[in-house]
Amino acid sequence: MTKKQYAKMDWEAIESIVYSDNAHPFEILAPQKSGKETLIQAFLPFAKEAWVVLEGKEADTVQMEMVDEEGFFAAFVAGTAKKTYCYKVLTKEDKNVIIENAYDYAPVIPKDSFEEFINGNCTDAYRILGAHFMTLNGKEGVNFAVWAPNALRVSVIGEWNHWDGRVHSMEKLDEYGIFTLFIPGVKAGDVYRFELKVRGNEILLKDDPYATVLNEDGYAVVSEDSTFSWTDKEWIKTSGNKLVSQPVHIGQVSLIDIVNEAGKGKKKLTTVLKEVVTKLVKFGYTHIELAPVAGFSKDKMDVYQTLFYYAPDATLEEGAVVKEFVNECHKAGLSVLIDWSVAYFAKDSNGLEWFDGSNLYEHADKRQGYQPVFDANVFQYQRPEVKSFLISNAYYWMKKYHFDGMCFNNLASVLYLDYGRSEWVSNAYGGKENLEFIDFIKSLNKQIKTDFPGSITVGDIDAVWAEASDKNKNSLGFDFVRNNGFTKELYDYIKTEPSQRAKKLLTMLSGLDYAYNENFVLPLSANIIKNGMLKNFPGIMEDNYAAMRVLYAYTMLYPGKKLFCPDIRALVESVSKKEKRNEFAVGFDVFAGELNKLYAGDKLLYGFDEIKGSLQWIDHKADVANVVTFIRKSGKKNEMLYVVANFSNEEYDALKLIVPFGGKYSEIFTTENEAFGGSGIVNAKTIVTEEAPYDENVNILTVKAASMSVSVFAYKPFTAKELAEIAEHKRQLRIAYVKAERAKIEKRRDEVIAEAIKDAETRIKELEKLLEEK
Repeated sequence: MTKKQYAKMDWEAIESIVYSDNAHPFEILAPQKSGKETLIQAFLPFAKEAWVVLEGKEADTVQMEMVDEEGFFAAFVAGTAKKTYCYKVLTKEDKNVIIENAYDYAPVIPKDSFEEFINGNCTDAYRILGAHFMTLNGKEGVNFAVWAPNALRVSVIGEWNHWDGRVHSMEKLDEYGIFTLFIPGVKAGDVYRFELKVRGNEILLKDDPYATVLNEDGYAVVSEDSTFSWTDKEWIKTSGNKLVSQPVHIGQVSLIDIVNEAGKGKKKLTTVLKEVVTKLVKFGYTHIELAPVAGFSKDKMDVYQTLFYYAPDATLEEGAVVKEFVNECHKAGLSVLIDWSVAYFAKDSNGLEWFDGSNLYEHADKRQGYQPVFDANVFQYQRPEVKSFLISNAYYWMKKYHFDGMCFNNLASVLYLDYGRSEWVSNAYGGKENLEFIDFIKSLNKQIKTDFPGSITVGDIDAVWAEASDKNKNSLGFDFVRNNGFTKELYDYIKTEPSQRAKKLLTMLSGLDYAYNENFVLPLSANIIKNGMLKNFPGIMEDNYAAMRVLYAYTMLYPGKKLFCPDIRALVESVSKKEKRNEFAVGFDVFAGELNKLYAGDKLLYGFDEIKGSLQWIDHKADVANVVTFIRKSGKKNEMLYVVANFSNEEYDALKLIVPFGGKYSEIFTTENEAFGGSGIVNAKTIVTEEAPYDENVNILTVKAASMSVSVFAYKPFTAKELAEIAEHKRQLRIAYVKAERAKIEKRRDEVIAEAIKDAETRIKELEKLLEEK
C-alpha cells in the first residue's frame, strides 16, 4: 500500500472500529470509492492474513494489508464499479476460511414499520426486529435488528465471529434508535447474542428481546420460519365468543410438566400429547390455559418471570410441542389460552433490564419500575416502543401459535401503584391507580377483540378492582376476571380446624354479595395446588381428600366459570413404581371427571352465572352445625338444583332440612360416592318432602349427610295426580284426625258427665245425711 493510499484512510474511524466505539460502521467497513479505486476494509482480529476475493473468483484475489495489529485489514482494488466480494482468511490457528462481508449489504430499513414501532402502533414488531433469514444480492443470511437507542455501539456475537463484539458492529438508524446488520452465512441453530457498549464504556451481553427459539440449553438461536402443518382451519373459522351463557371450564396445564413426565416413559411425545388431550376432553374441560409457555427465569420458581417473551421455553422443542398441542386441542374442540406475563418481567442481567445502559423497558424511578413482591421489573407502559413490544407479543402468540385467548397474570401488582410498596408515586390526580397501565390494557383488549374475533381474555387481579370485565361499560375490557377473593375465603374456611370453622362461615358466604359484579372465573389454579393444598387440610389422608372434593364441588356449584388444575399424573401415565398414586388420588380423578360432566350437562350450573339470584341461600345461618343449603335456579318455576354442603365433621343419618318447595328430591351427585374414594354414605332413593309439624307451609327434607361432603339433588314437583293423592291423603288424615279428636272429646265428655253424676250423687247423699241428724 502506497503512502498516498495510506493518506486516504480515515485512521480515527479505523480506531473507532478497533476499539468498538462506532455506531455507524458502514461509513468505514462498506466499500468506499477513492479516485479510480475502491477501498475495502475489514476488521478480522482472528486473522493472520487476509485476501479480498472479488466476485467469488479465486483468480481475482487481492491481498489485504494488516494496517493495525489488532487485526484491521485494508486493500485498494482497481475500479469503482460495484462488485461483490468476500474474504479469504488464514486464521491464527493456520486454518483457511472464507468470510462473507456483512458491510457489503445496505441496512434493511422498513420505514413504515419502524415508524409504527416508535409511535407505539406496531402489532408485528417481531417481523422487523430480532433475527430473520433473508436473501440479499443473491446471498442467504440473517438480518439482525434491535432497539437500543442509548447504546454507544451494538454488535451481534456468535460462534461465527468467535464471540468477538468488535467484528460485527451493527449500523444505528438514529431516527429510530434501532441497530441493524445483515450477516451472510449465519445458519439455523446458531447461538447468538447482542453485545452493547454503553455509557461509561461498560459492556453488556444481552439476549435478543425478539428471539423466537431457544436451544436445549436455553440460549437464543437463529431459526427459520416454522413449517408446522396446522389442521385447525375450520376451528379458527368457526370458533366464536358466546361464552357468558356457555359452560366454561378451564384446565390449567403445564406443557413443561407434561414433557418432563413423558420423558420418563417410552412413548413418543406426539402420542403422549394426543393422549393428554383425549383425557382433558374426557375430564370435561372446555378450555385449556397453558402456563408457562415463554422462556422464564429458573432462578425464581415460586412465580414465573418471563425472560424471553417471544420464545417458548427450551423444554418445548423450539415451540413444536406448543403447536402440536394447540392443534390437537382444536381438533378435539378445546380452546387454548396462553398465560401471559404483562405485569412485570424478570430481573436478569442478560434480559430486558437496563437493556442499553438505561431504563429502556422499565421505569427509571424504582418506586415505579421495581415490584418488590415478586422481585421483578415493571414495564414503562406509556413508552411507545414498549407498547409496540407488548402488543406485538400478544399478537405473535395469537397468530403464530393459534392461541384462542390470553390470561393476564398478577395484574393487581401493576394496577395499584402502592401494591407491595412502602414508598410509591401517586398518579397525576394523587391516586394510587396506575393510569398508564389502565389505558394500555383497555386499548390492548379492544384491539384483540377487533383483530381476533371470538378470542377471550381473562384478567387475574388479586385485589378489589371495580369494573374489570365486559359486564361493565367502563371496564378494563376483559371477557372474564378471576374471582380470587372467593377462592381465598373458601380455602381458608375449609382448611380451618372443624371446631373453629363456624367462626369463618359467614365470611366465606359473604362472597355472594359481589359474585354478580363481574363475569367471574373461579380459580383453583396451580398456585394453590403446588402450595400443598392437600396437606393444609386438617385430618388424615382420607379427610384431606374429602376436603378437597368438597372444595372442588362447592366451587363447581357456585356462580362463575371455572379454572381447575388437573393432576399431571392423571394426564400422563406414570412409569415409575415409586410414583404409584394412592387410591384416593385415583378416586379423585374419577370424581373430577363426573363433577365436570355434571357442570357441563346442566344449564342451571352455567347458563345463568351473570343473573343475580341464580344462587339462593336456603339455610346458611346454622353456623354451629356448619351445614349450608342453597339452590341454583334459572328463574323459571320449579327449575332448580338443591345443594347440601356439610362442612362439619359430624355425620348425619337423618338431617332435617328446609327446602323451598315440596316435592321429590333425587340425589344426582355426592362427593361421598365410593368410586370417588368417599365413604359410600349416599341417598339412594328419591326423598319426598314432608310438611313441618309446626307449619304446613314449610317443607322438610330428611337426608343422610356424611361429614365433609356435598350432595346435589334434582327436584321434581309433585304431579297433579300426586297432588290430588296428597290432598286426598291430607283430607283423610283430617277426617281421621277429626274423628279421633271427636272421639276423645266425646269420651272425655262422657267421663266428665259420669264423674259429675257420681260427684252429684255423693253430694246428695251427704246432704241427705244432714237431714237425718237430730
